[in-house]
Amino acid sequence: MAEFGTWGEHGWLFESPKCKNQPFSLKGYDTRWKRALRDAGLEHTGCTPKSLRHYFASVCIAGGVPVFEVAKWLGHKGTRVTEATYVHLLADAHLRSTDAIELAIVENAQHAQEARWS
Repeated sequence: MAEFGTWGEHGWLFESPKCKNQPFSLKGYDTRWKRALRDAGLEHTGCTPKSLRHYFASVCIAGGVPVFEVAKWLGHKGTRVTEATYVHLLADAHLRSTDAIELAIVENAQHAQEARWS
């Protein structure tokens, strides 16, 4: 909320789409959430906003997105909570870094070879 602000003069995250100057009701939220799950074909999966948040963070971290970026997107003040929650995904970090170094060495060698033949 500090970074993106709130809605309207009342400081809500969401305003009711039907009733001006009223907060978004729990029933309205639940109705829209269930409709979104149905439209996505996920109505029987038990997905919750929190589970989708966890999935998002897990995929990002497993894909090599820096933890400090994911922590910021999740609204964590620092990386400590993010690291503690997703530490199991950080186990392969050394493999990703090894792959990155190997790729850089190969690309550098290719550029050097191309420069010699130019």
